[in-house]
Amino acid sequence: MTGFGPTTRARKWLLGVGIFAGLLALLAVVVARLIPSDEELARCASGELEAALGVPVSIGALHWRLLPSPLVGIENAATGQLQPIEVKRLTAWLDTSALWQRRLKVERTLVQGAVVP
Repeated sequence: MTGFGPTTRARKWLLGVGIFAGLLALLAVVVARLIPSDEELARCASGELEAALGVPVSIGALHWRLLPSPLVGIENAATGQLQPIEVKRLTAWLDTSALWQRRLKVERTLVQGAVVP
């Protein structure tokens, strides 16, 4: 018996591919909601630095990435005091193996445009 529609095997493959694509989209949405935005991270880092240093700290922007190598970039950071410490850009490359152990270890840093009184 020959039909013009897809065979049972083709339907199963299409159904499997559709379910896989749906699960991938769901995973992407969940990951996007769990990972904080750059703005949230900048506010959090500013608060942590203020608590550690005891002076107000402003951070213009904070960017991060995991691939190809994990790094954090901070732009336009300054302390709020009479003679402020200012950093135009700070880039820190992180140790991947330490991240897997839920530790933060900086391998190297690059500081550009720093003013330290």
